[in-house]
Amino acid sequence: MKNNIYKQLSSIDLKGKVEKKGKHDYMSWATAWHLIKSEYPQAQRKVYECEETGLNFFTDGKTAYVKVGITIEGIEHV
Repeated sequence: MKNNIYKQLSSIDLKGKVEKKGKHDYMSWATAWHLIKSEYPQAQRKVYECEETGLNFFTDGKTAYVKVGITIEGIEHV
């Protein structure tokens, strides 16, 4: 049986790794990716591109976001 990925990742101590952005807690992509790769060295990531624009972000003209898929043990999490 495969490890429970959520259980494993949610058990990581995040003290000193979470920052404040205004009034919200925030973790940088680099820190999050480092933690994932430390637990699952074979993890892969995929940055999706918008089919309409070919850019690596999506927008409605007012806001924008990046869509990233993380594959751990053959399961993609988007």
